[in-house]
Amino acid sequence: MPILKENKSLYPDNWKQIRAEILNRDHHKCKWCRLPNYAVGYRDHSGEFIPNGGNLYCDAAGCGELEYVEAREMVKEYNSWHSEEYRWIVIVLTIAHLDHDPQNNDFENLAALCQRCHNRHDIKDRQRNRKKRITKDQFELAI
Repeated sequence: MPILKENKSLYPDNWKQIRAEILNRDHHKCKWCRLPNYAVGYRDHSGEFIPNGGNLYCDAAGCGELEYVEAREMVKEYNSWHSEEYRWIVIVLTIAHLDHDPQNNDFENLAALCQRCHNRHDIKDRQRNRKKRITKDQFELAI
């Protein structure tokens, strides 16, 4: 789950260090689907990630060997001149709390996950939380 401003107090001051240690432990790859951090590519119609390739520079981008800023610029350029059929993306690994508790920072509870795997892991938790959130306006409309 991304760190939102209202949730920031739940994370320790050394979160950046913990994140770096988890990324190193997981070899800068998604623990579940094994996509590398900062890999450049697109998802086909089946959802499979197709890495960039074709020459040394593009192969490096597809394998996650570029820095984030460089990968982001490549994606921006590709999306400006490629058809709408595929949207190019940069895989960015996040750190997931496997038990959904941001205060449980035991290394066995943390995993480097790509956005897709992290979102799939969190979907039931997010749906449960969404149902709990009722704004004052929604409450008043229900009365």
